[in-house]
Amino acid sequence: MNEEYNFDSETVPVMIQLYMDWEETAAEPSLDVVKKERELYITKNEAKVVNLINLLQEFENMSIGEASRKVGLSKSTAIRKVKQWNQMTSEIAEKGFLDSIAIKEGKGQPTILKDEHTVFIFELLANEPTLTVEAVTDHLSKEFRDIQITPRSVENHMKKKCRLTYKRIIPRYYGRNKDETVAKRRDAVAYWVSQNIDFMNECVFLDEAGFNRSMHRSYGWSEAGTP
Repeated sequence: MNEEYNFDSETVPVMIQLYMDWEETAAEPSLDVVKKERELYITKNEAKVVNLINLLQEFENMSIGEASRKVGLSKSTAIRKVKQWNQMTSEIAEKGFLDSIAIKEGKGQPTILKDEHTVFIFELLANEPTLTVEAVTDHLSKEFRDIQITPRSVENHMKKKCRLTYKRIIPRYYGRNKDETVAKRRDAVAYWVSQNIDFMNECVFLDEAGFNRSMHRSYGWSEAGTP
């Protein structure tokens, strides 16, 4: 009369201790209730474990404690399930699963981006402050081929470690008031005056165009607390 538990092979397996078979027929109804309640609990718990593994694989810098709170598991249970997952995946391939999670209790996940990567990001944005997070990630992957990182992790590093913020850019045309530019404008006006041009009858004035030939993004990166 024992029910067989058929678990989806794609989910994290959970070891189950089946209850003993009771000889007394009077105990069977209560045993069925216990089995149904336990089956419901196991199903919910498996879903939480799957969500836990997905979170830790997607966000490299997320700690096990934070991930366990998000999915509704205790930290001790989460650590045990992650250990089981790593052991299971390491048996599939010699070097383990590509996104296997390294356990570092109390300290979160090991940092992928080091100081050299931080320096590279600052130098990159100094020349192109309007680069998107995806573009910065591409540049990092091309320059440092030994790392594998997601745009989400790069964004977290830029905001928390580099203290960079993404804000609206206000164009500043420094060349407009240079002495050389002012002299050119003065010479142009003097030439027009010398030609006796009738500005009111012979000239057509156009309003300033709403674009320029050097279009750029309206947002860019800068250090927190700076314009």
